[in-house]
Amino acid sequence: MAASTGLVLAAGAMAFADRGLNRNEWDIRIPVATGAVALIAAGSEKITPQLGIGIGVLMVLGVFLTSGVRLIQYVSTGKPAR
Repeated sequence: MAASTGLVLAAGAMAFADRGLNRNEWDIRIPVATGAVALIAAGSEKITPQLGIGIGVLMVLGVFLTSGVRLIQYVSTGKPAR
């Protein structure tokens, strides 16, 4: 497994959990898009390892700053963040 795959899958899991728990919408497009981005990041890692890992890190950072904050609020309070 490529080094970027874990990062991309973690970001996809956070986005999927946020959408499902906070908005009560279990959107199948998120896992499909996450798989596609994981394949692209793993492929780009074959060309330049820093590029694939960079894509994964940027994805985790972006998802954490948007969905991660709401997910943390949900876990700490038990109520959806609207």
